[in-house]
Amino acid sequence: MINNLRIILTSILVIVAIGLFGQNKKKGLKLESEYDTASYMLGVYFATSFKDLPAKNNMNIKLIQRGLTDNLEDTPQFTMEEVQTFMNQFMKNQQTLADEEAKSEGIKAEKEFLDANRKKEGIHETESGLQYRIIKEGTGISPAETDKVEVHYTGKLLDGTVFDSSVERGESIEFGLNQVIKGWTEGVQLMKEGAVYEFYIPYDLAYGSRSAGNLIKPYSTLVFEIELIKVIE
Repeated sequence: MINNLRIILTSILVIVAIGLFGQNKKKGLKLESEYDTASYMLGVYFATSFKDLPAKNNMNIKLIQRGLTDNLEDTPQFTMEEVQTFMNQFMKNQQTLADEEAKSEGIKAEKEFLDANRKKEGIHETESGLQYRIIKEGTGISPAETDKVEVHYTGKLLDGTVFDSSVERGESIEFGLNQVIKGWTEGVQLMKEGAVYEFYIPYDLAYGSRSAGNLIKPYSTLVFEIELIKVIE
């Protein structure tokens, strides 16, 4: 753990020292050796651990550079054990703040969207808060929670970003209806074979406080267009 932390801290300090911190290709970034490339990429790696945390806007570049100088001259103000203890707690605190911000932003965005959406013509809402719109009604049977189903779907974020789509892949998918997020389990049971519905799934019926993949952040409200192709009883 100490060695890993030493690598991370040294990485960012090297970036600052050689003047690569904050530059990019559009600003004429020049990587003239493998050491330049390694230095820049280590900076990118370090920034990845901070860019989604509140601390990203409060890092003191001058003190980072001072830490580099002290460490290279073997005169750091803290032992690596002290650094490890402090940084572990600091990162935990930052993660807590990030989680609180994500929850606040997610709940606000969800409320604004669902409040406006439920006023639109053709929108239905269940007791759980799941909203849906019937694009095409089906004529076959409806699945039970314990059934397996075959579907086509496209999943989007509230801003319209597509994060997953069997339609784009050109291949339908089969799964047990009790093995997916709550919004799917509840919603698909409302459908009949051949139906196409659009579902607006609150975060607590989706992935809750968890992220999923690279695009779905914690407390995300999701939109799915689902075609129920077949019920496999």
